[in-house]
Amino acid sequence: MAGKPPRALSRPRSAKEGNESESIYALGKMAGAAHGAAPKVKVYNIAPEPPPTPGAGNPPTPKPSSGSGSGHRVNSAGDSSQIENLMNPVRGLRDAQARAGITPTNHARNNAMAVREQSQLNALRKAADVQEDSGSRLKLPPVRSTSAPTQRPLQRRPSSGGRDFVNENKLGAVASVRPPRPEKRDSAEKYLNKKDYGQVPQYLLERKMQMAADMEAAARAKEAALIPPGMRLMPEEERVETLELLKKNREEVERAIQALPLRIETLSAVRRKEELERRLKEIEDALKIFSRPKVLVHV
Repeated sequence: MAGKPPRALSRPRSAKEGNESESIYALGKMAGAAHGAAPKVKVYNIAPEPPPTPGAGNPPTPKPSSGSGSGHRVNSAGDSSQIENLMNPVRGLRDAQARAGITPTNHARNNAMAVREQSQLNALRKAADVQEDSGSRLKLPPVRSTSAPTQRPLQRRPSSGGRDFVNENKLGAVASVRPPRPEKRDSAEKYLNKKDYGQVPQYLLERKMQMAADMEAAARAKEAALIPPGMRLMPEEERVETLELLKKNREEVERAIQALPLRIETLSAVRRKEELERRLKEIEDALKIFSRPKVLVHV
């Protein structure tokens, strides 16, 4: 019993201590403390790849850089050209040509030079056309100014019979007497003294009557189209007559209600009052209906 080590008292651990004891670093510390030696580190050696066969079409593989120790580390990052492409990407075809050492074509300058050359050719062509026109233009001969021919006075030719027809025509034209024209006053008085002066012509009256009849027929047809089947439009005279009759009935019912006693105690008096009030309400509803301009009734 004396050779056994004393038992250590266990204490509760917190969540932080529990997580720390379960981590790989805590396990390493515990293993080192248990054995009293440093943890072992394994180094894996990567053999260099064989050189590529010429003509196989495989891209060259970058050689791993040698470092201190027996192992080789592989460079995982891209070369400088890839980094440059990522930092400064190519912007268009002209940028790619400039980076490749090719001078991009200046199309604006070429277009300006072509326009200038075409303008010079057009100017030379126009000058040649003007020179040809001036050389081939015909010269008109000078025009001589001549005075207008003078008009000779007319000479009267003697007639063969010795008669002067010109003087005879003059005298005949002066001596002729025109027939008297009818005065306008007479025609105006005759027009004003007509029997139907100021009256509308008969054909216009007939035309107006025909137009009024057509309009009335069209209005009746339009109203008939709006009337539902089984109904008819009450004439205006019948509507007014019914309205007057309803007003008289209302006055009679109102006088009958006013003639009732103030205190109604018997059953017959109560029924009489209710009947009069019901009739008055029916008359009021009928007055609202027949007060409309158009009333439809059953056929």
